[in-house]
Amino acid sequence: MRGDTNLPHFYSNRRIVTDMDRSQRVQQLDWEISQLSIAIDYYEGAVYSALSQKEAKEHKQSICDLTRQVKEMEAKRDLC
Repeated sequence: MRGDTNLPHFYSNRRIVTDMDRSQRVQQLDWEISQLSIAIDYYEGAVYSALSQKEAKEHKQSICDLTRQVKEMEAKRDLC
């Protein structure tokens, strides 16, 4: 019987830890998304100040890559 009375307590503690872990994962993903957004802003400005079309094209490709990463992270965050 003693094991039965401790069983719900164990599960409730585990659920709290899981919720905290989930919250921390979401916060980490939000932080990473914000950092990628800062990088996208930087490259958008760099496109306009590029000295050549090749340089502008490279910056645009970086923007596409970073945008893809943001979308992937947002999908991960939404699954948490």
